Amino acid sequence: MDTKTVALDIFLDAIKTVQPEIVFDSLVTRENEHLKVVNNTYLLSPDSNLFVISVGKASCGMSQAIEKILGHRIQKGLCITKKGHFLPLNHFKTITSGHPIPDDQSFEAGTEVEKILSDVKKNDFVLVLLSGGASSLMMDCPAGLSKTDILQVYEYLLKSGANIAEMNLIRKALSHLKGGGVSKMIYPATVLTLAISDVYGDDPEVIGSGPTVIQKNDTFALQKVISRYQLTKHLPPTTMKYLKCLVRKTKENQTYPEQIRDYYILANNETALSGAQQSAVKHGIIPHLVGKNMSVTTEKLATMIFTEIKQFSGSLPACLLWGGESVLKVSGNGKGGRNQHVLLSLIIKLKQAEIKKKFTIICAGTDGSDGPTDATGAMVSHDELTKISLDEMTYHQKSFDSYPFFEKYNWLIKTGPTQTNVMDLVLVILEE
Repeated sequence: MDTKTVALDIFLDAIKTVQPEIVFDSLVTRENEHLKVVNNTYLLSPDSNLFVISVGKASCGMSQAIEKILGHRIQKGLCITKKGHFLPLNHFKTITSGHPIPDDQSFEAGTEVEKILSDVKKNDFVLVLLSGGASSLMMDCPAGLSKTDILQVYEYLLKSGANIAEMNLIRKALSHLKGGGVSKMIYPATVLTLAISDVYGDDPEVIGSGPTVIQKNDTFALQKVISRYQLTKHLPPTTMKYLKCLVRKTKENQTYPEQIRDYYILANNETALSGAQQSAVKHGIIPHLVGKNMSVTTEKLATMIFTEIKQFSGSLPACLLWGGESVLKVSGNGKGGRNQHVLLSLIIKLKQAEIKKKFTIICAGTDGSDGPTDATGAMVSHDELTKISLDEMTYHQKSFDSYPFFEKYNWLIKTGPTQTNVMDLVLVILEE
């Protein structure tokens, strides 16, 4: 068999299972004036307005899916997505903004959200369609801070080695929209969130920085992140002054007991892993789910995959699977993403150990872009690896410059925007 073609088929089949159209068709329906989500039903009263805010890398796909179900009922719709991820919509205004670094359109999107929310009355219904990337695509700027201050925070955190939960803790602290801000602005109107999760553990407080999840002030956790990543040393003084004021605050959060704030996760990384397993079986390959909800450094993940390849003694052909999102601390100005860096680190280990097994490896994101690149990841097979020198691989790894290396040998995977985002997948096919 052409193992690279099969590996890519399995990867793409996994992505298909988490497409908004697929997950909405099975979990979200309309019956007359009622919206049914999973096993719960919500009345969309004729005398109430329906507002829909869709934000994230999957927002256009999610918006198209909800238009098929509720298009005629949408009073106002706003779709905020990453540049290059646009899809045509009939009932939404669309704003394309910056990711992973926010831009002027990100702040424009935040302003537009606030305008829409200001029109919501207590009997209205607000539907939020949330997916990964929302934290930078929808921005606001607290009083006393500038856009430049906020941008420096995002740029530093992305290279700091902080995980998504830690980054979003800081992002929420510097926003009135995040951390439940959307729900607070429309209280006591009903807010329903339908999410495609891109975070390990599927924590609603972390997905998109939790714009609809009203949260308690966790000043201890905030201080811990400030200290661990030396933010005082790296962030603007104005920003640190703002954060330290938040740390000193001990007042209780206002309660919102009467508001309906239901939250549903329609798809996640495990959904995609299940799709990959089913696809492997279809191709006559035995699937092995080795790790899920992974949240480790890129180097540790590369070591874990290497060890599993080296030690595996099961029946062949086999498909080994990992899911999650690794953390990369970047230095220098190289071009690449965490998936490309994991794969480069892994093949260096395989080359050094002179592993004789036949393998094909994919390390890729599910959203279509790995870091600030146009590739979602990369793929390498054992026979291709024999042609490359260890020195060349090591040079690019140490320079955090994996993209040019994989581009040179035509090993990049470029799917374009996938309209979904459920973290990353690692797929290893071992042959006889």
